[in-house]
Amino acid sequence: DIRIRGVEVTGISAVVGIYLIDCENFSIADCYIHDFILSATYRPLPGGRGPDALGISVKDCSFGQITGNRIENLNVTEASANALAYQTDGINPHSSSHITIANNTVRNVGEGLDLVNCESFTVTGNTFEDCWHFGIKMIHGTRYCTVAHNTISNAALAGMTLYFGNSNFGPSYGNVVQGNTIVNTGSLQWDSDSPVKGVWGGWLVAGIEIVNDNKPTNSVFDYIVADNVIYDDQDEPTCKYGIIERYITFDQVGPDAVNPKSKSEPLPVDDGGLFTNKISGNLIRGMAVQAYRTGSPLGNDE
Repeated sequence: DIRIRGVEVTGISAVVGIYLIDCENFSIADCYIHDFILSATYRPLPGGRGPDALGISVKDCSFGQITGNRIENLNVTEASANALAYQTDGINPHSSSHITIANNTVRNVGEGLDLVNCESFTVTGNTFEDCWHFGIKMIHGTRYCTVAHNTISNAALAGMTLYFGNSNFGPSYGNVVQGNTIVNTGSLQWDSDSPVKGVWGGWLVAGIEIVNDNKPTNSVFDYIVADNVIYDDQDEPTCKYGIIERYITFDQVGPDAVNPKSKSEPLPVDDGGLFTNKISGNLIRGMAVQAYRTGSPLGNDE
């Protein structure tokens, strides 16, 4: 029964602006969290990077609401960017369930919303702008979550990613991505002489991506991606794919498990009917390359 309302948090000292652990029936509403600077020299972790800076984080929580908050300018130093890119999240739920995330505004962060091992979330009516990695990420066993009617603009790598992640949490499945608007993915870029800063190398840049290693115990399946509007209206489009399903092969895991040595498969891999996935009814325009590249059967908008 914790209620946090109208709180302003700024600076680096907390690392997480608002952090709830093992709570239920809670709400975090109408707060303003802004202007963190993540430094690799502050409380450094193995590999030389600093801890992730998060606006709002909940762990092992249930039956709560995160609504109407404004989170912006969670930045990194150049050293931290070199160590592991732009690891700041606006909202980062972990191992939690039955939570509504609605009507928040998140801008100028590494990732707008990072769902980690979450179940039965409702994510709706949020605005995510200028995200250096992803607007919304669903990873590490996230399941039965509905992400609908959000707006994502100017994400660097993908407006939204459904990613397989850590096998310890099991597969990600049963998620619905519907009725979202995703604009100008890839438009946010570092200077040309620093191509690795803020961007993981080799990303294909898409409105919505599904990234899989095609292992039944650690995969992404039974998803619905429907009725989304994905477009690039720049004079020189930067978004390559509207929706892409791709697979990664791991050659060797490096010392930092978040930064493995991996390569993308050159062509899509047919899942052989193993999974029940649906991609349909999406409106896609202005892509730099093509609308789809996928190994799953497409819906009526192929």
